[in-house]
Amino acid sequence: MLTTEQVESAKKDRSHLAIVTLDSFGDSYWPSIIEKTRPEDNQKRQEIYRQAFIPFSEKLHETDFSLGPLDIISIWSRAKEIFPEQIYARYELSTSLACSYGSNPIDSQDWKRVSASGSISERLHDLSKTDKAKASLFSKRLTEIDSSLKEIDLYRKGTTEDIIELARKAYVEKDEEAKEKLLAIQEKEKETDSDGFLHDIHENWGNGMYWMFVVLVRN
Repeated sequence: MLTTEQVESAKKDRSHLAIVTLDSFGDSYWPSIIEKTRPEDNQKRQEIYRQAFIPFSEKLHETDFSLGPLDIISIWSRAKEIFPEQIYARYELSTSLACSYGSNPIDSQDWKRVSASGSISERLHDLSKTDKAKASLFSKRLTEIDSSLKEIDLYRKGTTEDIIELARKAYVEKDEEAKEKLLAIQEKEKETDSDGFLHDIHENWGNGMYWMFVVLVRN
């Protein structure tokens, strides 16, 4: 399990390639993108951010990188500074990172540029139909990210038990043991995630990456 010292150190670390790449666009790039989204509806905001992250994804393909749990914590610590209230920007960041990490070992420009060609969902769907071997490798890389996110959740909650299932047992079946486990998880989160930072990682990646498994599995 991750330690508090590791997590706090990761929050201060700005050496990861993704952070260096985010910052390489200069002081005005991301603030100008944020300003463009302010008068728009949510759908338009998402599209503006998607387009803004295309050059970010292309830069990431120049060098392979890791996405272990501490890497993700470091990246999100910087992302929360750049996009403190811009949740759709953080969704697009996780999508871009997932696409780049998933496709980096694949020798195919079609896969490497999957986030730059129209609908990412449609592109993944089409590519996974025509090349199942590469789709399998892409999916395996996403599973590695999933393992990192689960390790963060284990640190945050202190357990791998399904919270929804525990809640069902506690409040539908009136299971006292399940209620005690839920209370223990709540106390653990007060200790490990008092500001909700790690919860935001879980939520942002939940919306930014996990739909990809559905698109790939269907083929």
